[in-house]
Amino acid sequence: MKIIVDRIEDNLIIGEREDREMVRINKNQLRDSVKEGDVLVLKDGKYIVDEEETNRLKEEVKNMMEGLFQ
Repeated sequence: MKIIVDRIEDNLIIGEREDREMVRINKNQLRDSVKEGDVLVLKDGKYIVDEEETNRLKEEVKNMMEGLFQ
């Protein structure tokens, strides 16, 4: 299951799962540092940033935004 980081509040990561359900993840469950917009996946009991999916999603959003302004 993939989770997109929506925001970071103190020691909590607030994210959205693929089924659009919002979840809270404690920072101690993360292996990597994260920022808003990162895509997380669960691996070996810890959440890690899926760099490939994060970059794909950012590119998709960029293309959508460019399409809006043309």
